[in-house]
Amino acid sequence: MFDFFKKKNRRDYKADAALMLAVFKSLGEDFNQIIKQVEDGLIVDSGKNEKGYIKFALHTRVLNEYENPKGRHFAIKGIQVSDINTGKAAELEITVAFGLLMGYSVHGTDALTPDLRSVKTNNYKISFFENSDYDDIEKFLSEEDKQCINPDDVFLVELEQGNYYHLRDIDDADGDFIGMDNKGKVYRITHDPNEIVLLEVTLSKFFEQE
Repeated sequence: MFDFFKKKNRRDYKADAALMLAVFKSLGEDFNQIIKQVEDGLIVDSGKNEKGYIKFALHTRVLNEYENPKGRHFAIKGIQVSDINTGKAAELEITVAFGLLMGYSVHGTDALTPDLRSVKTNNYKISFFENSDYDDIEKFLSEEDKQCINPDDVFLVELEQGNYYHLRDIDDADGDFIGMDNKGKVYRITHDPNEIVLLEVTLSKFFEQE
């Protein structure tokens, strides 16, 4: 196995996986996909960065099986667990992106040896990460259009012809994407040839045809 993290920052990834499994089993069937990916061996390493965030290295095969390009980027907060040695309670904040378990942070203690039997999830809440660029264009999107894009993929692109919001990459087209201007008009934007072409159909209709 590759060394994904520096030796001094590496953790017992199997213990981290066991903690995540205990949490998501407690959370219940709404998180079955997370449970399955952990059981299938998603986490192959883990390490703590300088800010205390515990990041997971993911198994490529399992990642490819469970990744959802439309999956939102969010945090699950309010999860309680006690230290098995001290009994002191800590709070976990778990990060999920594109349908995949990415990592977690611990609040309330500097070091945690979790008692898996103490996990409490009855007060959990989900907090989506804000994206001001998506907020700028949301008013132009129909409910059908919203199903075609991931808000976390929306960002402002500065081109010679003007500024456009990147909405979604075009499949099998390296660097080409569907964009929107600040008036809600939608375009196919390509780099070879360098073209910005106004779509004659809605965003949802375009992707139905793809």
